[in-house]
Amino acid sequence: MNKGKYVYAQSVEFLPQWMFDNIVKKYDGNRNVKHFTCWNQLLVMTFGQLTNQDSLRDLIDVARQKRGNNDFEIKGKVYAFDSTTIDLCLSVF
Repeated sequence: MNKGKYVYAQSVEFLPQWMFDNIVKKYDGNRNVKHFTCWNQLLVMTFGQLTNQDSLRDLIDVARQKRGNNDFEIKGKVYAFDSTTIDLCLSVF
């Protein structure tokens, strides 16, 4: 049974958060952020890198399997709309 900190928590202590926060503040990286800050993003990305994940979707799949219920399922029909801009030529149409 774990009595202290996990290995990941111990390794994160070596990251200078004050330096990271100064860079984020300099470039206004947390503008319009409500909950998931740049520091949180860094922690998630380093955890994914250390656990050899291919994408953030892999981390979600692990969470879904551990959850064990169907909260993540979308019921009913799902429609996806593409919002890319298509240039139209008036002479063609």
